[in-house]
Amino acid sequence: MPLILPARAPGPLIAHRGASASAPENTIVAYQLAADSGFPWIEVDTQITRDGHPVMMHDFTIDRTTTGKGHVCNLTLAELQAFDANTRFPEFGPQKVPTLEETIDCVLKNDLGLVLEIKPIWGSDIEHARAVAKVVEARWPRENDKLVISSFSSSCLIEMHRLLPWACLALAAEVVPSDPAAYMKMLGISAFHFNYGFALTQGFDGLLETGAHVAVATVNDPQTARTLLDKGVHGVMTDRVDLFGG
Repeated sequence: MPLILPARAPGPLIAHRGASASAPENTIVAYQLAADSGFPWIEVDTQITRDGHPVMMHDFTIDRTTTGKGHVCNLTLAELQAFDANTRFPEFGPQKVPTLEETIDCVLKNDLGLVLEIKPIWGSDIEHARAVAKVVEARWPRENDKLVISSFSSSCLIEMHRLLPWACLALAAEVVPSDPAAYMKMLGISAFHFNYGFALTQGFDGLLETGAHVAVATVNDPQTARTLLDKGVHGVMTDRVDLFGG
């Protein structure tokens, strides 16, 4: 399995939801700004619309980040993209919620690495995994190893491993599993994603001994990021692209 950050990547920094402190999160302009700032990787979140399209959205509702209201899963793609996804940064003008296809096209055009988090949707995790896998299979070149698919949902990861056995998978978790190596085998994963506070605890060294690769979120202070990388963290997710400079 590939590392979360292959050796050829220019650095261990991951732009969290794109350059999300400087542009509307999870939009094409945020991804492009991260690329233009020299970041080698971006992290994005996917939800699924009522008509089965994976789209980029962290929250289960669109209330916080768009001019609309409602749950993503209750809206069609056309309904969702009719709303403006830019409510904070007037200098970028109106933006739409991008599809996974549009996101992958932007990533490949800019030669970025992609951390794709599949948000767990109660009762629809398998459906969500299948929709994402269909797009990834059609759009992402297998020879390009700069893709990591993550989720908090074990069932989603198991299904993703069945559908895309070539893909690097990561379990996003609030706590470390009691037996990380067993989880890696059971889920077909090679990486874990945690809140960065975990990497400052004693349990972190034991996790690294399993051979797992670890990325942490969300680190908006360069000195803290340096400390984490010195401890062995493989990837640091940050909103503050402007402070790190790629």
